[in-house]
Amino acid sequence: MSRISLVCVFLFLSSQAFCQTAFKLKWDSKNLPFEVKTAMAPLTVKNQVGQMGTFTEKLNLPIERQLPDGVVHLARSETAYVYLFVKNTSKRKIRFSVAPHSTHPGASALGFSFNCLCNGHIYTAEPNSIWYRIMELKNNSSNNEKNVELMHTIYEVKK
Repeated sequence: MSRISLVCVFLFLSSQAFCQTAFKLKWDSKNLPFEVKTAMAPLTVKNQVGQMGTFTEKLNLPIERQLPDGVVHLARSETAYVYLFVKNTSKRKIRFSVAPHSTHPGASALGFSFNCLCNGHIYTAEPNSIWYRIMELKNNSSNNEKNVELMHTIYEVKK
């Protein structure tokens, strides 16, 4: 490969990194007995966005990598698929919902779309089990933010 080609490849890759947004996914489960975690799902789950399930034994989902800090890096026009895991550590069934997410900075809300779970539905976490949902996060081509924080509040729904 010629030097000019290598320089062009380097400049292209550098411009892609420059246009990336770090999305920080935060989950506030208040006083609920929940352990909340996220992980990257492979692109093969794109037709399963919104799918939910529960498991008590070994996880049988294809995980690309864990997201211990909850940060997803996306270039402009890029899409990621993310698992949300809610572990109910109690011995009782808990019905929960999620308030619409808050976005910081607020003006960044037009720069992405997030098919998460704050849509007014009520979910159920069985005792001593892990509930999951597949979510989709899309960074729009017009997003100029370097960092976006998405905060979700999980609350219990009592009958």
